[in-house]
Amino acid sequence: MGYFTDPNITRPYELLEYANTTTEGAFGVTVIMCVAIITFIALQKDGWRPAFMASAFLTGITTIILRLVNAVNDGVVLLTLVAIVGSLATMWWRDR
Repeated sequence: MGYFTDPNITRPYELLEYANTTTEGAFGVTVIMCVAIITFIALQKDGWRPAFMASAFLTGITTIILRLVNAVNDGVVLLTLVAIVGSLATMWWRDR
């Protein structure tokens, strides 16, 4: 766990890298899960399908940003894309 003996954090993404490195990759995944849960609960007043779709898209945007700074791996990105496709499928089948 001691990757940074004297962390020199001067930019915001360095703080993210430091937190993700010291937690051995769990920080990025935790941020993704928190964004998904909070947005789903906050938007649930309109129904669970629109809340799921909006939550999946906001989580997808967050995942892409975190992937650009190497805070999450490709598996998390793939799982988020599956959630986006699933949310689109539930909205499409609702209209039929």
